[in-house]
Amino acid sequence: MLTLPFEDSLPRGLTDLLPGLARQGLGARPCGPLDRDFLRALYAGTRESELAQTGWPAEQVQAFLAGQFEHQRRHFETHFPGALFLLLERKGQAIGRLYWWEGEDRAVLVDVILLPALRGQGLGTALLKTLLDRADARCLPIELHVEAGNPARRLYQRLGFMPAADTGFYTPMRRPVPHAAVLHG
Repeated sequence: MLTLPFEDSLPRGLTDLLPGLARQGLGARPCGPLDRDFLRALYAGTRESELAQTGWPAEQVQAFLAGQFEHQRRHFETHFPGALFLLLERKGQAIGRLYWWEGEDRAVLVDVILLPALRGQGLGTALLKTLLDRADARCLPIELHVEAGNPARRLYQRLGFMPAADTGFYTPMRRPVPHAAVLHG
């Protein structure tokens, strides 16, 4: 089992998530103030194509992205108290973020972003399977929201997520607890 010298200070839930991530060649740690620039750039990378169409000057784009990043951060912290806000690492290098929340009756994949160069290589699938195993062991359905047109939607559907409704820009999706997990949980 993977242990860390500071394991006692880790947020609840991270210590039993680490072994599953380690099997995928990943590490995770709580996001901290020194990660802010990386996280801001990671977020900005998800909006590049959208904002390229605005014709805004670079400084306006940067100001907009900074504001949106802060708004999103506050929204997540307000609506998902106690969530794990994790920096994903591989070989000691930051490669993405994972925001995960668990309640008594459901888990929520709040957000996951990998560096563009690492997308489409199975890393996201492996990460999600680790989260599915965790939720199944606790008999928790998983909820998430995905943007219309996001290629990750196909991945979520392959892993058993179903659209809960079509609300336009963001589609809520839910993966129920598999029957076998309920029987053995």
